[in-house]
Amino acid sequence: MEIFSLLFIKLLPLYAYIALGFSAGKFFKIETAQIATLVIYIIMPFVFLIGLWQADIQFANISIFLIIWILSFTIMILSYALGHVFYGNNVKNLIASGLPTGNSGYFGIPVALAVFEPALFGIYLLAAISNTMFQITFGYYTLALGNFDWKASLKKLLGLPAIYGTLAGIFLSVSNVPLPQIVVEFNETLKGTFVVLGMMIIGLTLSSFKDLKFDFKFLSLAMAIRFLIWPLIGFSFILLDRYLLNNLFVEMHPIIILFSFLPIAADFAIYANNINLYPACAAMAIFVSTILAAIIIPLVYALS
Repeated sequence: MEIFSLLFIKLLPLYAYIALGFSAGKFFKIETAQIATLVIYIIMPFVFLIGLWQADIQFANISIFLIIWILSFTIMILSYALGHVFYGNNVKNLIASGLPTGNSGYFGIPVALAVFEPALFGIYLLAAISNTMFQITFGYYTLALGNFDWKASLKKLLGLPAIYGTLAGIFLSVSNVPLPQIVVEFNETLKGTFVVLGMMIIGLTLSSFKDLKFDFKFLSLAMAIRFLIWPLIGFSFILLDRYLLNNLFVEMHPIIILFSFLPIAADFAIYANNINLYPACAAMAIFVSTILAAIIIPLVYALS
């Protein structure tokens, strides 16, 4: 069970940041919306730009992006349908936006570093980039549709600086433009800030609701999609590839397994605050899924 202890210890700081955010909100009444705006409009675009610039993005890697997007689209459609059945209102937009993408960054990267070889970790980073791109495009647009019409939602999406940071980063990477060392060092500071503030926003959001209660219906549906339906779809793809496609994407199998058990992305709380669409439900779902994933993922690798 050494792998269990190793992964659990690596993930403890994430819970510390959530606790710090909760304490800051309770005792200092810090406004969550202001922090979320800072992250979305200032920090996030540069993190995406430099992170993608650093990545070895080649057109040969397009299959990695397509697989993650196909899986995410599948989960989005199922999530929207289930949300419509159980709620019927704009909660379905919240569910369809937040459940397809996992926390492949702050949570997934420490796990991937611990369990993958360097070559496989490089592929994982490309998958994580694809995951993030889906989240800031279709995920954000679907969330915005919960409170706005399609024109206003599209305007919100096009006003998201991370979109342009992503496009610029991809262009610089595929163009093989040299990355200055000073930019690399600048990005290390930004990434740390992004992780800390991103996780603290979860705690801040939870602290802002005096009568915060567990919405068991919402949480049950969200956890079922994240830890039952997602693995079912992920493993179905692996079986399809193994028996019908002759292991065409075999290098992706370990990554898909990890993606199947990732918690809900912490950025989900940032966007829910930005759109003002049930941010407390989003934050609580992230918190619960992060606790469950910290137990489930080490067990999966310890028993495999």
